[in-house]
Amino acid sequence: MGFALAAIFPTIIWLAPQQIDADLVPSAIGFLTSVASVGAATVPTLLGWLANQFGLGVIPAFIVGLAIVMLVLQRQITRA
Repeated sequence: MGFALAAIFPTIIWLAPQQIDADLVPSAIGFLTSVASVGAATVPTLLGWLANQFGLGVIPAFIVGLAIVMLVLQRQITRA
């Protein structure tokens, strides 16, 4: 799953200048990278904590939940 998701970050950075006003691109890319860094730190930490509390069976459910959130966000963005 992680290998399949690896292309999302560079694709978002590549698409940002096409979707955002030129004046906002540097700030938007800075924001995107900072949000990605926060996610890279918090998601594994949260998943490890949940697995410690409830067992390793929570990992697939968590990943499916994240995939559903990503699909919903992608549908919202592409509809606009």
